[in-house]
Amino acid sequence: MSTISEGKSVAGLHEATQKYVLRRPFIPLTVYEFPSSSDRGPEKRRGSKMPSHHDELGRDNMDDYHDKPIFEFVTVTRHPSATTRSATSRKVRTQAMRDYLRKQNRQAISGVVEVLQSTNPEEPEQYKGKFKLDTWTHKSKKKAIVAKRERLLSADVVPSNEHQDAGEDLTTSIVNHEVRQPPRISNSVVDLISDSLDPFDTLAIKLGPSSERLLVHYNTEYTMNSIAINAEGDFFSYVRTDPALFHSILYLVAMHSDLKNGIADSPVCLYHGSEAFRLINERLGDPNPVLSDATIAAVAMFVNKENLNGKYELSDVHKQGLELMIHLRGGVHVLQGVFRRIVTWSDLCYATIWSCQPSFPRLFPRSYQYHHLPSEDASPALLSPCHLFGTSSPIVPIFDILRALSQSLSTANAAIFTRVEASNTIYNLEYDLLLLNEPLSFLLEPSDCTSSFESLPLRTAIHIYLWLAIRELPLTSELVHRLAQRLQESLVGKLPGWWTSTREGTLWMLWILFIGGIAALRRGERLWFVRKIVGVCKTLDVCDKNALRKSLRLVLWQEEFCGEKLELLWLDMVHYWDIEESHRKFL
Repeated sequence: MSTISEGKSVAGLHEATQKYVLRRPFIPLTVYEFPSSSDRGPEKRRGSKMPSHHDELGRDNMDDYHDKPIFEFVTVTRHPSATTRSATSRKVRTQAMRDYLRKQNRQAISGVVEVLQSTNPEEPEQYKGKFKLDTWTHKSKKKAIVAKRERLLSADVVPSNEHQDAGEDLTTSIVNHEVRQPPRISNSVVDLISDSLDPFDTLAIKLGPSSERLLVHYNTEYTMNSIAINAEGDFFSYVRTDPALFHSILYLVAMHSDLKNGIADSPVCLYHGSEAFRLINERLGDPNPVLSDATIAAVAMFVNKENLNGKYELSDVHKQGLELMIHLRGGVHVLQGVFRRIVTWSDLCYATIWSCQPSFPRLFPRSYQYHHLPSEDASPALLSPCHLFGTSSPIVPIFDILRALSQSLSTANAAIFTRVEASNTIYNLEYDLLLLNEPLSFLLEPSDCTSSFESLPLRTAIHIYLWLAIRELPLTSELVHRLAQRLQESLVGKLPGWWTSTREGTLWMLWILFIGGIAALRRGERLWFVRKIVGVCKTLDVCDKNALRKSLRLVLWQEEFCGEKLELLWLDMVHYWDIEESHRKFL
């Protein structure tokens, strides 16, 4: 053969070999048969002659041909790694070149071009193999799934054509504005089904990948007000059938997730908020609007979301609209179950922010059921606030029921309350606490300190504890930060001297500062509370963590909530002690 034809043959062989290796890099079982004994006879080896420019290559390969078998089994039993893929490909290319040289050698001797017989099966049964072997491709299924989710996400963010004009500006800002995305959380539920949490379209709205993650977050991590509001546990049965309510709860869940991840107003959060706005406005714009429980609850969740997010002026606007809707319906008592609790929670939350009484009347009669539960540390007697404020002070029953509620909801004790009883107790407790904002709420003497400045630190600490330990609000909420600031401001001036004049009052002050230290996440405020706690510990001769725990148990303690917080706060206290000691030695 000529040099040009040989070059083309080699190039064609190389190209075919590379395509084979790239397109089928995973070969479960490839067998190259040995040539027949007649092909390997000594007379043919002696008569073999390669073209001149392949002499050296031919001699080397023919030496290998004499020393070892021309072909070997190439067996791959699993997906090849980077190392095994390279070795396997090299072996395939080597044996392909040997096969090519053998054919060229035979053709040069005999002058006959070797043609392989067709191996296509003639009978249909011959197409069936005994084993079914997996194959792999360069394009992984994971990349295809990710690409599909990105397309769905883009479709999820853009509103439909029906309301394009209403939400165009907001949606455009959502898409174009650069927002730091939270770290992606691997949800096993989404990973297992990979395509959709609602494959049969049973929900009121279509969910994209981001909304599906919010739904997983709602079912796994969203515990805020689980008992206080969703006492019957049937809230989602209403959500799944009402689009406005569905978008509103996802708006609130997205805010909860954003607070956990340290970001503000993620795109998916803004999307569900805008969709809920649109649906509510469509209902209110109807000539004969029907103010259903679900629509009113959706508006109330807007009030709650803006309160928790620190946008108090916006929550005030929503609250005014909510009050008008409640008035048109005939009062808050006409609402049912979970919807009524959502509305009353927005009212209590609003009253806390503005230090006023609730605007809606009390739902249940003011009747506390006292439960004399054993303390987790039963050796010392619990401190009573009546020693500080008198037996007629309204703080006394509030604190007693808070102790009973904390222990009944603790996993260490059997449930004393049912979920509905616990929900009603939480409502009554917070309602009475907010009634103390008005000096004329109770006809008591000024010496009882009903609403005096002396009781303000304890009332604020009780409210923080109620929100964090019972209602389970996220620590990073602006609402919690506002209460922490209010507590710090109430402890500035001559007031601490009133509390620390006795040892019992000092123990109460220690608990108040402990709650403030938990709620204060910002550096300056937390350092202020840590410094105050260290000072009170020195006064009480509390020198170790166990002694501090024992002192706090005398006031109020729930291990599930307080135990972990004490560990973190103690580390800050030790660090402050070290800095203070180093500074003293330096001076």
